[in-house]
Amino acid sequence: MTASMPPVHIADMSDNVASTFMNMVQAEKAATSNFDDVVEFLKANYKAIVKYVHDMDKLMIDDGKVMLNCPPAPEAGNNHGDELIRTYAEIMQDEHIAISREFKVHLVEDGKVEVRVETKRNIGKPDYSDCEKKAIF
Repeated sequence: MTASMPPVHIADMSDNVASTFMNMVQAEKAATSNFDDVVEFLKANYKAIVKYVHDMDKLMIDDGKVMLNCPPAPEAGNNHGDELIRTYAEIMQDEHIAISREFKVHLVEDGKVEVRVETKRNIGKPDYSDCEKKAIF
């Protein structure tokens, strides 16, 4: 696997842990305030999500709504920023990004996992707002 590999587009990922997660983190779900549900899902499944992507011999997959990136495991001299999972989703409106939503999952001190979400809304000027939440488990 190399970092330059393009993401694989998965047309139908309807019955696996990665697709369930990807459905939860869509930009369309930004208004539902489901951050706590996503954190609970990750507590139980973050290792399985990474394993699913890596078992496909991929670092990135895409279902057409969400890009899911799972960097490789740490290597000698490179821990990849302790990043485990990163997602990106957006909604386009009038040829610009109206809403973007990005989840980042990292290892932090004492083997704990930090989850952050950053949501940006750009619905007409100057009505730009963003929101960031984080949790550690």
